[in-house]
This record gives sequence, C-alpha cells and structure tokens, in this order.
Amino acid sequence: MISRRGVSLVLPLWLAILILVASADAATYTVCSYGCTKSSIQDAINNASPGDTIVVYSGTYNENVVVDKALKLVGINNPTIKAANPSGNAVSITGSGVVLTGFTITGASTGNGIDVSNTSPLILYNNIEGNGVGLRNTLASTILSRACFWGDGGSGRDKGKPVSPNNVVIGSVDYAPWLTARTINGKATTASPVVFNNPDAGIMVELRGIVYSGTIMGSAAYMPGEEPYDASKLPAIPIRYFDVILTGNPGGEATITTSYADADLTYVAENSLNLYVWDGNNWIQARDTVVNAAENRVSGKFSASLLTGSPIALAGKDYSVTIEPASSPVPYNTKPVLTTFQVQSIWDLLTAEYKIDGGNWNTISTGINAKIWYYPGWSMTDAEWAGLGAGSHVITFKFTRAGAPDITETWLFVKSMDSNLVRLVTPNGGEVLKRQIPFTITWTMPSSASVSGVVLSYSTDGGRTFPHTIASIMGPATSFTWRPPNIATTQARVKVTVIYDTGAEASDTSDADFTIQKGYSFMAWRPDFGGYYTSFRSWLKPPYSFRAGW
Repeated sequence: MISRRGVSLVLPLWLAILILVASADAATYTVCSYGCTKSSIQDAINNASPGDTIVVYSGTYNENVVVDKALKLVGINNPTIKAANPSGNAVSITGSGVVLTGFTITGASTGNGIDVSNTSPLILYNNIEGNGVGLRNTLASTILSRACFWGDGGSGRDKGKPVSPNNVVIGSVDYAPWLTARTINGKATTASPVVFNNPDAGIMVELRGIVYSGTIMGSAAYMPGEEPYDASKLPAIPIRYFDVILTGNPGGEATITTSYADADLTYVAENSLNLYVWDGNNWIQARDTVVNAAENRVSGKFSASLLTGSPIALAGKDYSVTIEPASSPVPYNTKPVLTTFQVQSIWDLLTAEYKIDGGNWNTISTGINAKIWYYPGWSMTDAEWAGLGAGSHVITFKFTRAGAPDITETWLFVKSMDSNLVRLVTPNGGEVLKRQIPFTITWTMPSSASVSGVVLSYSTDGGRTFPHTIASIMGPATSFTWRPPNIATTQARVKVTVIYDTGAEASDTSDADFTIQKGYSFMAWRPDFGGYYTSFRSWLKPPYSFRAGW
C-alpha cells in the first residue's frame, strides 16, 4: 500500500502527467474549456485513432465517457470526469490497450466509476471516489488499477482501500498498492527505463546496479492539506509527499531527485532538507543527500527494493547546524579549529553559547538577531585545551531563538597527548635493505576507525623530500611488504601517511637514515643472423641467458 499525503504547508503544484508509450505517427488531442483541440473528452475520443494520446486539462467534465479504442488518456492537474448520468458508468473501457491516468472519476452514485469490458487497460494514479462501485471488471482476466485513491474510508494500512465504505471493486482487479491520499499529478510508463523523469511533478529516478526489468514505473505528488497515517513518526517537518513505484522486484540503488519551492523555506531551513521513505514500520532516511540550493532540488539514495509502494517524504527541520570537520574518532594533538560553523534558522537567532564536557556555559556571541550565523575558525581557548586530559570529549553548543525553542548541537573529539598520532616502526634508521629483497614496513595508529587509506613513500635525501610512492593502500593497514628499488643510497627514509574519511591526515617518517644496496645483473645471448639460424633458434629457443643479482 502507498501512503501519500501532502500537508497544509504545501502550496499546490502545477504538475503534468505524461505517458511514455506512443507510436511513431500517433497524434495528440487536447481537451479544455477554451483554446484546445476539443472541449469534450468524448469528442476527442471519437476523432482519435488507435495509439493517439488525449491530454485533458484541469476542470470538471460532465460526461459518461466511452473509450472504445487503444488510447492514452492523460489528466493534467487532476481534471474531473463526473458522470452526467449517475446511474451509468463515468468511464466505460470497451477497447483494448487503454491507458487512463491522472483523473478524478466520480458522480456515478448508483453506477460504476469505471467499467471494463475489454482487455489490457492500465489504470494508474486516479482518484476514484463518490461512485456506487469504483471499478467493475466483467472479464475473467485480471486488470491493473494500481496506485489509485479509492476514498477516505478505513484507517491505518487499510485507509483508502477499495472496500466498503470506499469505492469497492467488482471482478478480478489488481489494485495494490493503493493510495491513502488524493493524487494531483503523476506519470507512468510500461517501459523499463534506467532514468525515469517526471519534470512536471519535480521527480526524477535514476537506477544503478541493475537493468530494470519491471513492467510499470511511475511517480506522483499528492493533494495538500492531508497527512499520511504514519506521519507522526517522521523525524522532521514534511514539505511534500510523493510516490515512486517500481514493479518487478527491483534491486540495486535508486537516486531520487525532487524539487521544492522558495515558499517552503518559510517552514524549514534549506540545509536541513532530506528525503525519507516509509518501509512499513519506520521512516528510512536517504543516503548521500545533496541539497542544491541554486536549483531548489534535493537528491538522495535508497535501495530500489523499498520503492514498491511506500510513501516518500521531503522534510526538514526549522533549523540546520553545519560544523566541519565533523565529529570523528581521529585524535587531535593540537587544539581543533572549526573551519565551517554555520547555523540557519527560520526564527531569529539571539545568542550562541558552548560548554565542554558538561561544564559551565560560555558565550560565543550575543545580539545576533538574524536567521543565519557564521563563525568560521571558532575554537576553544588555549587554556581550555590545556586543561583537557587525553581521551574523548564533547562540546555542546546552544543557540537561543526568538519565539522558538533553543537549538542544541554536540561535537565530539578525541585528544591525544602524543605528538605523533601515527608511528612508523620499521624501517626507522640503520637498516640495510637490498634491491628486490622483501622488507616489511610496519607502523601503528591509535585507531583504525574512519581510516580511508594509507600512502607509503620514500626519500633518498635524508627525508628532505619524499617524491617516490611505494604504495597507496585502501582502508586501514599497519604493514606492507616492500621490494626496494635497484638504487644505491645511504640516506633512505620511509614516510607513512594515514588518510581519514574527513580528509584529515596524520604521518610519521623514519627517525634516521637507512641504506639501500644496489644489485647487479649479467646476461649472455647469441645474436640472430637470420636465414637457417632463425628456424634453428626457434627450436633451441635462444637467447641463452642467466641473471644474477642482489
């Protein structure tokens, strides 16, 4: 089941629905009250040929529509088909290969919202409500009517399900997943794209790690003023809810990109925006979220297997705090400095304070009276740093606001009393290494946590420069087997550099010079004079050679 609801914070979106299935020579008819090809849906159907698309713009169309050929009927901004004869069918599908998406279908109070008497219709992202029967299928085969809203009745996981008192279905109908809120726009396809774009709804999906083999892919946004039944668990303020649905048991990773309006930032701080998907029990936050403030877009990654009918929320907090470097287990042997320190709030910030390890509050700034505050380069005092012992510590920041609760944020760090956070053990001076004879370089580090890699290099000028790379190692490591090069030097030194996920580096070098001895090689061969000798050589496989070296 899909739960999709906008909230009162959302301004209505003008979003279009497109169906990406059309023949090369198909025509498109438009329907609206003024300026379109037709003003009646039925007139457009009567004039269209199989394979054509009929685009219907917003408005209420009092008709009993009969679709008797393979057409794509696409609603823009949720047009309403209201049965002119309430005891008849609002929409009758008598032709094969019909696609119907993006409509509100209502008014058949004693009849059927949709009546199907021919094969292969695809009915997606419609609001089917206010009818005696929501959909009647007179065929023996099952038809698809997925991701539709069937009424306000029911609660929890059954909200919006096509059972009494909602618009019930009769016959064999695959209606799961269904919506728990009215859709205002959507886009569906029966193709299997790797990139699925619904620009009018502000939704784009990119699939990676798989070749998508599903049969239906779609997305939609939802009516404002309603909340999903599980919104209370959402750990942020929702801006909008939308749907991305993949069928066919998708695997791999999906990157979801959605847009937001400047007006949405009245309620949330832009840097706090994130995407969440409901997995049936909890809201799962997207990975690798990127907020593109220049284009009003938010992107995040989910497992594609989650996109089979669960709602997605774009949500944020009424503030954001950005601190760089981030909290890390990487020890500091000098006083840490925050290169980025920014607070953004929809309420005016008044004061900024901090305390270390539960001590007393200390003032950073007063009289801010602004919604954005910066302090790059902030650090504790020298006296505070000197007074801290080795080990883990926490700085708690507090920001008071006008007419809103205080913001608190913590930053964790580790202090090391050792001036060398990384220690090179061997070679550390005095060793004699021979060309190509394996030698094990060893080093220690305080923790392997958050280590992204290790780089080893060597010097031949007593450690003044280290231009020669020995190895670049992915992840944490504390040893490497090295075969020294064929050089002669008495001023060799090795340098180990540990690189952390944050980009921080820690390194150490050999304390003194060591020696690398050069080896020697000998080779003997017979020249090839061509002719008969060439074939003789092929048999004996010269040149004859031997090597000796150390």
